[in-house]
Amino acid sequence: MATDFGHSESLVSLGPNFYPMPGQSAVRPHRPVANGEVHIGCFGAIRPLKNHLAQAIAAISFANLAELKLRFHINSGRLEGDASPILRNLRGLFAASAGSRHRLVEHGWMSHTEFLATLAVATDIAMQASFSETFNIVSADSAAVGLPVIASPSIPWIGSYAQVAAGDVIGMEQALQAVWGVDLRHRLTQQSNDLTAWSMASRATWSARFS
Repeated sequence: MATDFGHSESLVSLGPNFYPMPGQSAVRPHRPVANGEVHIGCFGAIRPLKNHLAQAIAAISFANLAELKLRFHINSGRLEGDASPILRNLRGLFAASAGSRHRLVEHGWMSHTEFLATLAVATDIAMQASFSETFNIVSADSAAVGLPVIASPSIPWIGSYAQVAAGDVIGMEQALQAVWGVDLRHRLTQQSNDLTAWSMASRATWSARFS
């Protein structure tokens, strides 16, 4: 909310995000990519508060425990807030990990249609345990295509079952273990219901404001 100098009344208010969900029939459990690999997407612009490095460490630890080859997917085509050192550290981490058994998979910045296709085909789990968010479209997109989301409490629309503190690497690793190789129908339904409820409330807010 913003105010003009010398005035106490509100001049600008921010409306809640609305995300059009495809409906429950479109949200189906995602088949693992297979080949002894786990594909984890930690997409979005690389920036300090996005917490990529901690999530990558948690993903590597999980893959080692599960005896899987990790493919950690990021968008390296968009750096924000002097994030070049973060990308450099991510590259160094994977170059040094387990004899290159694990790999960093770098994607450019995509159109929304391309991004949804990449999520649906090339990833198994979405990680968005950020230090700061307002809505997080990446998590919403992941829920819409049937991927389990591991988020932080900064993402307001998803329930606590999916949330891990951004600084809790062990908690992230445990969350990855909890969603790998199990029937995810209930989890995906929860995610879908959470996002649908948020969007319905958002629509009501916008309608009341502008009707």
